[in-house]
Amino acid sequence: MHSSSTVRTLQQRITQMQPLRLDDSALPTAPGLRQLFPGGALRKGASYSVQGSKQLALSMLAASSASGAWCGIIGYPTLGAETAAALGIALERCVLIPNPGADAFGLCGALSEILTVLLLLPTSSPDRAM
Repeated sequence: MHSSSTVRTLQQRITQMQPLRLDDSALPTAPGLRQLFPGGALRKGASYSVQGSKQLALSMLAASSASGAWCGIIGYPTLGAETAAALGIALERCVLIPNPGADAFGLCGALSEILTVLLLLPTSSPDRAM
């Protein structure tokens, strides 16, 4: 399997299903979260950090996902489909990589080329000092 050809194929398929809107940089955000962000919305291309609440992190991408955006969740091995769906994440447009291992950041970089919203829950490295 050639990973570069697989990525190109996925990009083409997603582009066909979801047209690009370059003039719109705001992503749909749940009403209860809007006060947390400048302009009341997540911004395409921006990075956000959430510490201590996986539910909050998932809630941040739920409105975008429910509105038709493709999302990815990397590094969350205990996430259940029922939980994701209950938060409003459209499972049919969600890429889940529960155990990315050492490839988490590389996968995040590759998927950022084709998905609208990514959630990365990095694990601490055993050789990293705490």
